[in-house]
Amino acid sequence: KNLNLCSSQTVMTVSSLDVRFDGVVEWLLARQMLPKDCHDRLKAVAGMVEEALNLTPPPDSQEAADLVSALGHDPTDWGFLEIDKMHQALLASDEAKKRSFFNQYSSLHIRAWDAARTLLRKECLWLADMGKRLQHCGKFVLPALVKQRAECDKQILRLAQHVQDLHKTSAEHDKRWLQAASKRGIAGINVRAELRDAAGPR
Repeated sequence: KNLNLCSSQTVMTVSSLDVRFDGVVEWLLARQMLPKDCHDRLKAVAGMVEEALNLTPPPDSQEAADLVSALGHDPTDWGFLEIDKMHQALLASDEAKKRSFFNQYSSLHIRAWDAARTLLRKECLWLADMGKRLQHCGKFVLPALVKQRAECDKQILRLAQHVQDLHKTSAEHDKRWLQAASKRGIAGINVRAELRDAAGPR
């Protein structure tokens, strides 16, 4: 089938893809689907994102503020998807109402995020960004999640055993209580009233 990752000029005919997650970027570079200096360009994008995040005053957009609050000010946490989402949030805000004489966006925030987004879209650089994030997830995020799940499973087993032990202990106490009540000739439900009745009238 045809695989079109970037443009009509980058089309490969393949039956299937079997690429290691930690070699995606190199695989794309080997097939000239990414610029050779893609790593340097990604650093440039990170610098642009850092400048955009430090612009003051902050953009007039609650959605944009929520994104910054969720992702923070570390530019390495902002990939193509996050940058595109920020760009769309700004276009849907009052920032988009700021226009120049030539009807172009005059908002410094929109222009800054648009520049980073445009650079990522140029020559499929966004694929390099996504590939690096895939590598990071495969090497660090997923193993950490697997380890965390294993620890959670162990804790669940320990808690289940603890609950089972509590039920067993509770049943033993109930049995002893009933035995003690039986020796005194009472049911052991309403102890004060039962003992009073057992003692008879004064």
